[in-house]
Amino acid sequence: MTRSRLRTSVLLASAALAICGIFAPAGAETLTVKQMEALSDKAAGDKAKQDLLSMLEPTGQVFDLNEAGSQRIRMHSKPIGSDWSGLCVRDELFVDYAAPGSKGLDERLSRLDGFAGRRTYRVIEAPIAELRRASVEGRLRWTARCGELSLDASARWFPADNPIEAAKAANAVDAAAKAIRSGRLQPKDCSVQLSGETCAQAVLDSGRSLQIESVSTSCTPGPGQECYVVDVVLTSNDTVRLTIVASFEKDSPVVKEIAYISADGPLFYRTRSPPG
Repeated sequence: MTRSRLRTSVLLASAALAICGIFAPAGAETLTVKQMEALSDKAAGDKAKQDLLSMLEPTGQVFDLNEAGSQRIRMHSKPIGSDWSGLCVRDELFVDYAAPGSKGLDERLSRLDGFAGRRTYRVIEAPIAELRRASVEGRLRWTARCGELSLDASARWFPADNPIEAAKAANAVDAAAKAIRSGRLQPKDCSVQLSGETCAQAVLDSGRSLQIESVSTSCTPGPGQECYVVDVVLTSNDTVRLTIVASFEKDSPVVKEIAYISADGPLFYRTRSPPG
């Protein structure tokens, strides 16, 4: 993650967060495009800072980055809907602090050292499909449902390159579970070691949970296929890693075929590990 200096401008973080919403957050003044263009530099800065604060949830978490006293505070925006049914988005803001010097940590002062941000996603229903641009009512409905996640501290959020990659990974998990349930496919190369749970059951449980922890494309697909490595938290709170090879409709997260499924686990994540 690339750090920026805090003193350069809070506008960078504000801009990254501002694009996440389809609708302006509560408390933010909505302007037309022309009105935005007419803002002075000072007015633009004031608006961006005001909008940034209105988008952020009121709480944050402190993480230790190293033994030298460097720390990070993570905050996040209020969850909202996206242009994709069942896919919620929120942005995370990281503010870093350094504590240079040779004094003890109880005497050393923490100083602002930089900030960064990233987009994260949460799946609440699959399969995910793109909403029609004219479907304002549909987007309002998903925005309302996603907003309820503010009250769910256990909800998993995961980073992805863009919304379609997040949707493809989620749809691959959903389609893999359906392929196993129907008997069309069985997982291969599995090493699931969960009490009373087979590889097939782990994949089925992943499809029910959809609590995705992370997504990557660090596997090699065949021609015309895509491969996703997806870590999913099961209803038992264990985490398994699914490797899924699938083909999709062109420029779409809709799955045409699942060609391969494997499952490994349980994985062990450190609680309160530094994010980002």
